[in-house]
Amino acid sequence: NDEIVFEAGKYTDISLMIKDNKTIVPQGTVVFNYTTPKNAINMVEDDSVLTIGDGIGGTLEIVGSGNGIYAINTDVTINFAENVTFYVHDSIMTDGLLSGNGISLNGNFDGSVNAGEGVVLKLMNNKAGIYTYGSDPGTQNGPIGFITINFDGCKLIDLSNNNGKGNGSGFHQGDGCYVDAVLNFENCEEIRINDNKTDAICFNNGSNVSNLNIINCPNVEMKANGSWGTNAGFANIVNTTLNISDNGIDPWDKVTTTGSNFYCDELTASNSTIIADNANANCGIWVAGPAIIENCDISAQNNAVVRIQKGGTLGVYDARSDSYDPARYRANYPYASGNGCYFGGETTILNTKINASNNMGAGIVFRNNLNEENVSRINTSTIIADKNGFGNLRTGGGAVGEHDYIYKAGISVIAGQVDVVDTYL
Repeated sequence: NDEIVFEAGKYTDISLMIKDNKTIVPQGTVVFNYTTPKNAINMVEDDSVLTIGDGIGGTLEIVGSGNGIYAINTDVTINFAENVTFYVHDSIMTDGLLSGNGISLNGNFDGSVNAGEGVVLKLMNNKAGIYTYGSDPGTQNGPIGFITINFDGCKLIDLSNNNGKGNGSGFHQGDGCYVDAVLNFENCEEIRINDNKTDAICFNNGSNVSNLNIINCPNVEMKANGSWGTNAGFANIVNTTLNISDNGIDPWDKVTTTGSNFYCDELTASNSTIIADNANANCGIWVAGPAIIENCDISAQNNAVVRIQKGGTLGVYDARSDSYDPARYRANYPYASGNGCYFGGETTILNTKINASNNMGAGIVFRNNLNEENVSRINTSTIIADKNGFGNLRTGGGAVGEHDYIYKAGISVIAGQVDVVDTYL
């Protein structure tokens, strides 16, 4: 049948194999639970489309499965119909990293996950909420997978409390390599991506596309995650309130020093409020490349306090070492400096208030890609960068150099210049 209807109640050890176009309709509250973990829903054929719900309502809850929804090497579309609730929790890792997840799409695939008006989507207390794995590092020359996530008009998206160490994120693309990803959150009433063991949103190595768009979302949280809020990507924040604070609680491996609240390759933000306070390890906002920020209210305060309290130090600036070098990572990586905001490329700030105070490193750093010809701009804005620079500079392995005091400033310019017009500093 094209439509499978489940009456309200509990069902044990169900495993559905989805081919072609199928609609699963929960009448009332339907619960799948498992005495032995297995994938609740397997999508096993290319170009299959799975729709959950009939637009009226209903709840499908999946408890203790291997994965809520699973596919590998298969092009799939997953749709959540209006007003449906889909809740996957306490999944169990039974067969390596591809299991234990809310939704797991892997291998050579082109997949999309779509949710519309009134949808409640909760993927919580799993290994990861939404998980992808392309291939093992070094086995491919480029992306072999592509995932697109479109959440538009949802009532609640909750990708919290996922507990895989190193791979336990709300959205996790960080194991293996070679999956491209586009994440679109638009017109959603409430988004929660909190208290994950790794990141709120983790992008991976080897990808050509890592895009995060949050548009017209009034209540977004990415708080208290173990390592990062976001760890890469091209971020576009429009008409949104984003609280991305308190991250880096338990950073793992080499992100012990660099785990930040909001890291991205490039940032565009407009008409938004962004709160990026209290990153335990490093920066509130860290943009590796260019940034355009307009009509925003930004707070990036009290960052790296916990790291310093635990005896950590700020990095030492080294213009010659602009790339990852494992032997010097903790000492000389120029961004591991506990700043409020770190802008790595040419940056434009217009009609915006930024409060970057009480950080262990500098309040705001402008790097301009280490190019003395580059110019960043601040126009008709309010910039507060007060009482920064309380962190300890590294002294082991050599004397503190003259450049290192950039980490003691309110505003630091490493290279190029910053033009400031009609602005309160």
